[in-house]
Amino acid sequence: NLSLLYAKVNKSDEALHLMEIAVENPVLAANFSALKTKLGKAELNPELPSDLISQINELAASNALANIPSTALLDGVKRNLQTEDSPMLINAGWRNYFSQKDRNSPTDDLHLLDTLGQKPEMIEYVMALQETAVIRSLAAGRVTEAVKNLNGLAFRNPNDAAYYLQLSGSILAQNLDFQKSANEYIAAEDKGFTGFDTHHWSIFGLAGMPEKSVEIRETYQLELPAYLAQENPAIQAYFNVIGKFHQTAPKNLLSQWRTLAENEMKTDIAIRLIAHKSHGLNQVELESLAAYISDKIGTQEKLNTFVKNPDLKNKESVMALLVWLNASEELTANPYFSPLISSAVAAVTDPLSQYEILNAATEFNQDPILWLMKIKAAKASGLDTYANESLEILKQWVNEEEIETLQNTNY
Repeated sequence: NLSLLYAKVNKSDEALHLMEIAVENPVLAANFSALKTKLGKAELNPELPSDLISQINELAASNALANIPSTALLDGVKRNLQTEDSPMLINAGWRNYFSQKDRNSPTDDLHLLDTLGQKPEMIEYVMALQETAVIRSLAAGRVTEAVKNLNGLAFRNPNDAAYYLQLSGSILAQNLDFQKSANEYIAAEDKGFTGFDTHHWSIFGLAGMPEKSVEIRETYQLELPAYLAQENPAIQAYFNVIGKFHQTAPKNLLSQWRTLAENEMKTDIAIRLIAHKSHGLNQVELESLAAYISDKIGTQEKLNTFVKNPDLKNKESVMALLVWLNASEELTANPYFSPLISSAVAAVTDPLSQYEILNAATEFNQDPILWLMKIKAAKASGLDTYANESLEILKQWVNEEEIETLQNTNY
C-alpha cells in the first residue's frame, strides 16, 4: 500500500525499491510486476507463467511494450478465465486479452462482455467492461462504433466524460480527422481534462484552430514540438497535406504528393493515398504509387494484386486491398477508408441503401467524392431536400468549380 501511494505521488523509485525487497512472496511479486508496467518499466518473464494473475501481468507488460504476445500466453489467459470467479481478475483478464489487434468479427466477444456485465457479481465492473467492448471494437477496425460508443459512455457517465472524450479525440486524430479530434478535446477540457501534451498542440494547429493551439500551450505550459526547431520545409509540406487530407479530392492530393521531397513522409502519404483515395485515382496513377511504395519498403504482393485491377466491384481486388490494409472485412467499419465505402455502395443496387451507407460514412468523412455519391443517391431516392442540404455543406470546403469537375467524372 505504501508503494502504491508513492507511485500515485510520482515517487517511482521509492515505490519500486519497496517492492524489490519482497519479491519471493507470490502476491508481492505479482504486484511488483504490475507496478513496473504501470510506471513504464515493463519487463517480460522469459518463462511462461501458469497462474492467471501472473499471466495477466505478463500480458499487460507485453501490451505496454507494444509486443505481439505469444499464442500460448493468450490461450492460457483465456482458458483460466473460463473457471475464474474473481470479478477483479475477470475484468482485468478480458481487458488485456481483448487489447490485441484482431480484425475478425468481434460479435461473439462483445456478446460475452455484455453477458458478464449483466451478472450481479460484476456490477462494480460494468463500466470497465463497456470500455473493454470499445477497445475490442477498435481492435476489429470498427472506428465508427468505437467513437460512438465512447460518446455514449461520456453521456452516461458524466464524472468520467473527460476520459472518454479525450480517448475519442485520439482515435479521430489517428485517422487524420483533426477537426473532429480537436472538438472532442475541447469537449473533454470542458469536462475537466487537463492532460494536454505537445502532440495536442499539433492537433489543434492541423485542425485550423491556431488560437486554441496557443491557448492550450500557454494554459498547460506545453513545450513546442521538436519539428518546429528544425526549420525543415519538408515537415511543413507534409502537414499541409495531412491537415486537410480527407477533405481534398484524390487527384489534388496526388499532385501535392508529387511535389514532396524524397523522404519517409512522402512514402507515408503514398500509402495513405491508396488506403483512403484510390476510389478517385486511375490504374496508371495507382500503379505508380504502388511502385514507389514497393521501391521504398519492399514488394507488396497484395497491393500489386489490387492495382493490377483496381475495380472496387471486384471481390478479389477488394479482398487484396483489405488484406494489404489489415482492415476489417466489414467494408463500412472504418468510415475513413473511402475506397472500401465505395465498394460497399457498389455492392448494393437500391439507391436508398446506398444513401444510408454513404450518410453513415459522411457523418465522419469529408471526402468530396463520397459526398457527391451521397447527393446522387439521395436524389435517386427522392430525398431532394437532403441532397440540396448536403451540397450546401460540401461547398464549405470544396469550391463550386471543383464540385462541377468531380460531378463530370465517372466514379
